[in-house]
Amino acid sequence: MDWSTKWHRLRWGWYISKQGPATHWYARNYDECDDIFPTDGTKHMFKFGNEWALQEMHKRHFQHPRLLTHDNWHFVDNPEIPHLLWPSHANPKGKKSWVRCVRGGLFTHTHGSGTDRVNRLLRRESSNRVTHWRDLVDVDKPRQLKNKHVLITPVTAPNYTHYYDTTQSEWLREVIKDLTTMGFTYDIRQKPSREGRIGNQLVEVLSTGRYCATVSQHSVAAVETLLAGIPAVTTGPNSCLGLDTPMHQFMQGELKQAHETDVEQLVDSLLHNCLHKSELAEGLWTE
Repeated sequence: MDWSTKWHRLRWGWYISKQGPATHWYARNYDECDDIFPTDGTKHMFKFGNEWALQEMHKRHFQHPRLLTHDNWHFVDNPEIPHLLWPSHANPKGKKSWVRCVRGGLFTHTHGSGTDRVNRLLRRESSNRVTHWRDLVDVDKPRQLKNKHVLITPVTAPNYTHYYDTTQSEWLREVIKDLTTMGFTYDIRQKPSREGRIGNQLVEVLSTGRYCATVSQHSVAAVETLLAGIPAVTTGPNSCLGLDTPMHQFMQGELKQAHETDVEQLVDSLLHNCLHKSELAEGLWTE
């Protein structure tokens, strides 16, 4: 089965379980929920992607998760280990067959372990040609930092508007001002399309040794940066589980380089919240 298709008949936005418990990920089991504020957690909910990505005829208004007063919900979106969507023996056509599935948040915020489960799925999907996530994901040793040149990696503009009540241009202005104050030069990498990332993945760009760090917010770019052995400076929510350098610490002269063992443990935790869509069809949700 092609798990990247709309077999579930769900659209971007919020859903609430018809019966109450978390169950199989199909439209027949969940109703669209266009007012999440009154919900009390007695029924399982999930947010699927972002509402602004819908076509005009299906538009739904954006609802920020902070409106919720409970954590009986999951965020389902692209995985925090993007390598699972890249072409490989386990995903020959690079289809969107994997998702992040985080309970009570947009990003993984607790430690866990997903290696054994994901490895079993990779073996299944590749007919044993991929036996471990390390076959897909390189974890580089910390690189020697030789310059003061930074790569700024903003997320797409609507994320700033809807999640943080600002704009991408305003965020960039503040980041550039801080970098300039500290004597750093910079390049800006806008998020490429999926097609534009072929042969141009962030980890490949960072492997050139041109940059001493990246700056991001609300982006798995920070995780890719750590995988490349380079410090990740962040200005807000992220998936690094403390291996990043918050901007205010960076402004005080700190720049954290994560040890490769710690980055491997980070990948293990992120895989805990990474599901193959066949698992959602079977009713599996992360805790």
